[in-house]
Amino acid sequence: MENQELKLNTTKNISKSIVEQDYINTAQMARSLGYKKHPEQALIEEIIDFCQQNSIEVVQTETFINKNKLFFKSSDVDTFHEKYISADMLVKKCGITYRELYYIRNFGLYKNIDTIKIGRKIFHPRKEILDAIEIRKNLETDKFISSEEVRERLGIADSHLLSTLREEEGLQYYSFGHGRYHRKYYLKKDIEKLEKKQQEYKDKYYSSEQVIDLIGYRPPSHFIQPAPIQLTILLKAAVRYEGSQTVTFFHKKDIDEYVKRKKRKNYKSQLVSDDGLSSYNLLCTAENIYFSDKSKETMKAWEDFAEMQFKNSSRNAKSSRDHINTIFNCKKVLVKYLNEKELSNCTANDINTHIFNTDIQVIVRQKLYSFFRDYHKKQIALGKNVYTLKHLINPYKTSTKDSPKKDIYDFKEYQELLSYVADVEKHKSKAIDDAIKKINLQKSVHYASMWLYTLVHLNNAWRAMDFITSLPRIEQGFLERLGIHSLEEFKTKDLKFEEAKQVVYQYQIKEYLMNKNRSLNNFYCSELLTVAFATSAIICTLVANELYPEIEYINVNNSETEKDQLFYFNTNHSKPLRTAYNGFFNSFTYKNTIKFESKKMNRSLLVFMYLILSKSGNSSQALEVSKRLRSHYDYETTNIYLTIPDEELDFLVDHLFRRGSFGYIPKLLSKIVLSKEQDNDFQKETEQIKAIKSVFNGVQGIEATSGFINHLISEKISVADKILSLNRKEASKLLFEINTNIIPSRQENIMCLNGKDGCVKPNKDDKNGPCHGCPYAIPNFYSIVSLVNRIIETLKEFKETFEDAEGYEFERRKIVNHLYIYLDEFLSAKEEFGDIVYEFFEGGKKEYNDYLDLIDLVNFGDKPIEYYLSYEPKYV
Repeated sequence: MENQELKLNTTKNISKSIVEQDYINTAQMARSLGYKKHPEQALIEEIIDFCQQNSIEVVQTETFINKNKLFFKSSDVDTFHEKYISADMLVKKCGITYRELYYIRNFGLYKNIDTIKIGRKIFHPRKEILDAIEIRKNLETDKFISSEEVRERLGIADSHLLSTLREEEGLQYYSFGHGRYHRKYYLKKDIEKLEKKQQEYKDKYYSSEQVIDLIGYRPPSHFIQPAPIQLTILLKAAVRYEGSQTVTFFHKKDIDEYVKRKKRKNYKSQLVSDDGLSSYNLLCTAENIYFSDKSKETMKAWEDFAEMQFKNSSRNAKSSRDHINTIFNCKKVLVKYLNEKELSNCTANDINTHIFNTDIQVIVRQKLYSFFRDYHKKQIALGKNVYTLKHLINPYKTSTKDSPKKDIYDFKEYQELLSYVADVEKHKSKAIDDAIKKINLQKSVHYASMWLYTLVHLNNAWRAMDFITSLPRIEQGFLERLGIHSLEEFKTKDLKFEEAKQVVYQYQIKEYLMNKNRSLNNFYCSELLTVAFATSAIICTLVANELYPEIEYINVNNSETEKDQLFYFNTNHSKPLRTAYNGFFNSFTYKNTIKFESKKMNRSLLVFMYLILSKSGNSSQALEVSKRLRSHYDYETTNIYLTIPDEELDFLVDHLFRRGSFGYIPKLLSKIVLSKEQDNDFQKETEQIKAIKSVFNGVQGIEATSGFINHLISEKISVADKILSLNRKEASKLLFEINTNIIPSRQENIMCLNGKDGCVKPNKDDKNGPCHGCPYAIPNFYSIVSLVNRIIETLKEFKETFEDAEGYEFERRKIVNHLYIYLDEFLSAKEEFGDIVYEFFEGGKKEYNDYLDLIDLVNFGDKPIEYYLSYEPKYV
């Protein structure tokens, strides 16, 4: 009997019949919850709290009814049991253990199922828990698959990546078991959806590794932008090679089109067989160039003519390719012109209009003129009417205009041009305002392109078309790192010198193909023009990206591929018109007396270089420059009458020659030249000790050497001693020779301190760089490419060569020390030029670090790698 005080605040007057019909008493309520005995007071109070919180009506009567005052509405209790089921009932009904129920409840498909606890009894949401138990029973059926199978089907290498996958894709799993028996399962239908999604990725994207597999390299981002897609585990697993760390993806359609164009271009440029006629025919077939059925007579005449052209031709491979392309382009022009008619039906005036005009290459016009003469002769012999030959324009006859004077700028004129073009404050706003007009398709004078065009000429004696067609846009990622996204934004930002230098380095790390002799050349920009060049290049890039997003395309005559050009003058020949010239030089103080001319500037630069070298007594190097001058311009060095003031000599050396030599030799020379001491001995002992400590990391580093490296260090000390023994005049002369790049060596872009006397290590044979690591070597910026090749080659072979030398400790020391010498030289360049040196690796700094990771794969036994290193590198 309930006679204790209860928590109910109110009582209710209710009839006995209603109570017996619609309510149950406390004992009945306890049994419904799974308790066999009458509940204690504490449990009763807990049951009351539970009922009040879960909408189960609890009634306390004023008088006892059947010995009870406390009642619970039976319909509310039934509703609760419809929604919830006790753990006891689940174990009994479903044949599972309490432990199994615990893991199903907390780690199953419905993770962390909310439960209700009443005393010792636990109740679960009926549908959720029964579904979870049913799923558990079905785990071994084909409705579910294990984690191992998921990883295999989705191509996910590491098990810990599955947790990231679940978060990214909202993937549910069912977990069962404990400890080493713990397993996760996934609904098969969910995994099939992810497989379908992966296939969509595969159909749409390539990884950078797949691109490299297709074309041999990763395309620069200024050619093809990476796909703007969120990187997920599912995407990476779908489109990358196993074990790869790539995080870059490209649209398949972009890469496939790029490959298609590339193959077409390569096919045309490389298509040369022993029989030029066969190559020509194959090219016509590949490009689908055929005469119409209504031009059969002309077709027969042309093919006979083409056959004779190849039959009577004897050329080298390069010349043969050009000849094949010329004959092919002639046929293409002829087929397009004739359409569906015979040549015999054409008039001379019509031929002149459509073929002998400046839109067609001169060499193509000349070859077609030869064909028209041959065709005319044969038609007349057959008694047929044909065009009048003398009325055709003869492309072999050139204008009789006087040749332009091959003069040069005097030094003062050059200085005035240099000062004007280098003035960023004067030109930047004008260039941006004009560029905005250009983007908005308003009248523009192409100010930025003309500024950049002039800037390049002031440092590089290149033909205009060489840099117009070669210099690419700045990579989008690099602009973003500078925080530049638009012209309006750039207008308010002034480039710092270090930022501008990084832009210039983007161009200096590449090699450029010269159109005329097909040789490779390097781009150069002096410090004076660095900020101006970077500013104008950024403006031109922003304009080009906005107006010409199609980065690469076959040009109008289908003969070559035009790349991501930086210059756009909106002319057929890509060169600036007079309006562009006038627009840029309008505010030039000496515009009426000093006219900028491309060829004149090139001649001037070469003359300046010739005179500087001659004046310094370097006659052999001056002779090489004079040969180039005569080769380009038929210019006699004996006709050069130009004076360069002595005080301007150092300026011109920096402006025209300096290529960024690095390493300890230039540093020691600079220390001598800049020193205020006049004594020839230069406080030899003190300075030598300072220099060696600075360059070789101190006495501790020297004393740690032995064997192979001891010899190397002794050579470096000898070199330092030789340099520090020079007086200022001798050091200045040597530094001048270094800055003008005239000291010979066995390797391009590296000078040799001993070069004039001959190599002291002539037996050192290394195709990737015989001079790298040599204590006499003076490398410059452009030598980094061969140094990088040496590092890559060494790291690729490092594991095998080191482990093969087991038992030969001296050989192992040599292998390790060689590697660290190359790395030390590379990081010396990094200290000099910054992170741009990593760009010499195709994959940038990441690829460099990936190669360094190869060292971790080497079995060094119980000794660290430092054990084999005989000296302490300065930079590694």
